[in-house]
This record gives sequence, C-alpha cells and structure tokens, in this order.
Amino acid sequence: MVQGVFLAAWLAAAPPARPCLLETNAMLTTSLAAVLPGIAVVSADIKLPSNSGESALWDRHRAFLEACRGTEIYVKMPVDARTDPEEVKRAAALVAEAAPGAILFVQPVSDPATDAWRIDMRRLGELAAIASERVRDTRVLPQIHKLVGVR
Repeated sequence: MVQGVFLAAWLAAAPPARPCLLETNAMLTTSLAAVLPGIAVVSADIKLPSNSGESALWDRHRAFLEACRGTEIYVKMPVDARTDPEEVKRAAALVAEAAPGAILFVQPVSDPATDAWRIDMRRLGELAAIASERVRDTRVLPQIHKLVGVR
C-alpha cells in the first residue's frame, strides 16, 4: 500500500486477467478504497509487539480491516516463544470485530539462519487455542515463503 496510488491506477487501466491478491501489513488505508475494486483477496498481517519489536498498531490494523469489509480477507499473525498471550487475545478479538468471517492464520516464526521455528509445538498450540476462542476459523500455517526459500 506504500505504492497505493500507482497500484490503483494500474489496476484500473489494465485489469489483470486473473484475480489478484493484495499482501499487506494492514497498516495503510490511503488509496485502499481505490485499490480494492481490483483485488479479489486481501492477505493482511498483524504483527504483535511482543515478538516483532514493532510498536503496537492496533488502531491502524482496525481501520485497515474495517476498510476491507466486503472483500475476501484472511489475517496472518506471526508468533514465537516470546509472544504475549494477551496480545494474541487482543489481535484475535480485533479480527473477530473488524473482519468478521475472516480466517486467522497463526504462523510460527522461523529463525532466519536455521529456518527452525522459534516456538515449540506445545506453546504454538496454546496460542492457537487462545486465538480460536475469539476467531472460530483459526488455523496454524507455517510461513510458506520461508519453507520454499524465499527471503
């Protein structure tokens, strides 16, 4: 969405023959309304402060998810051993409220040097269970780009 103005113009001028997926960090809503008519599915990330090192962006994520209403959307939430369960609760509640019907993917974060998950299976299951209390369709999905060697 950093290039939202360009993306909206491109989608309007030369609509792709196939459905498009928008992969985004779910923070920028500028130009989103102009982009969405050319998008079939939105893949939105919610980064949690406890494991991302980023500041909390709850209001920006909420605004983004709400702006996507009417468009198919799923949300990915990376987790690791440092993930705060309260943040998982908050993120799942946010998805349930702002994007009802969205699938929530809990994604184990991989170490960039070894590709090993930074969370054990027990803890991953606990966090997925916490999320599923708020989002009925919660699934665990590894970060596929890391599995296939894309950095």
